[in-house]
Amino acid sequence: MSAAAIKAAFAAAGSSVKLVVLNACYSEALAGALLPHVGCVVFSVGFYGGLGQRRSVEEAFAQGRAAVRLDDLPDHDRPQLRVRADVDARELVVAAMPSATPSRHAFERTSPSTIPGETAPGASPLPSDAIS
Repeated sequence: MSAAAIKAAFAAAGSSVKLVVLNACYSEALAGALLPHVGCVVFSVGFYGGLGQRRSVEEAFAQGRAAVRLDDLPDHDRPQLRVRADVDARELVVAAMPSATPSRHAFERTSPSTIPGETAPGASPLPSDAIS
């Protein structure tokens, strides 16, 4: 797949793509080509952990770079975060916050239990003669 084909795909996607992670060595030229079409372009090992912790793209990038440095890998300073001028990587968070309260239907039963050995809602799991 050529850089031109990748660039065309992201150009066609429009503004729906907010972040591209290039997980390959020597991807700086491709990052520059994608920047007009994507808000942030980054390459880094360990970057995903920060995103999963709902950190900003900038914080996740810093975590990724730190992980590379801790592993004593050569060129630990090579990964770059490329951000379009109208995007603030300190504010961009790509992992959604889970809902604070589950849907009221999440744990409701719609009918009594039909599973053998399972008690109906509100019934004791003990045999009636065991309750004194």
